[in-house]
Amino acid sequence: MVTEYTVLVVDDEPAYCEVMRELLELISLNVVIANNVSDALSLLEGLIPDLILSDLMMPEISGFTFLRHLRSNSLWFQVPVIFVTAKAATIDREVALKDGANGFLVKPFTMQELKETIEPYLPVE
Repeated sequence: MVTEYTVLVVDDEPAYCEVMRELLELISLNVVIANNVSDALSLLEGLIPDLILSDLMMPEISGFTFLRHLRSNSLWFQVPVIFVTAKAATIDREVALKDGANGFLVKPFTMQELKETIEPYLPVE
C-alpha cells in the first residue's frame, strides 16, 4: 500500500534511521532520512513533510535549535514535530513542549508506543 503521508526522520545515527524507516514503512508511511539538522534543512527546501521525528542531541545543531528554526518559518511552523530521544529528563520534555514540539517519545520504545505517539498527527494502521 502506497501512502500519501511523508515522515522526515532526523537523527545522527544511521543505523537508528534505518530501523525507523523499516518501522514507519510497516505502517505504510513514506520516510525521508536526514543524518543531521543541516541535511534536514536542505531537504526541507523541497519538501513539506506531514510529520518530523527528530532526535534532541545531535552534533553541531541540536534538536531544540532545529525546532525553533522550524517554528519561526512560515513554511514549516505547522508541521508536527515529535522528539524521539534517549534524553528522558523532565526539563528536556518541558523545554521541547514550550518551544513548540508536539510530542516526546523516549528511546527505547515499542512499536505500539510509536504508533500511539504519531497517530494524532497521521492515520496509521
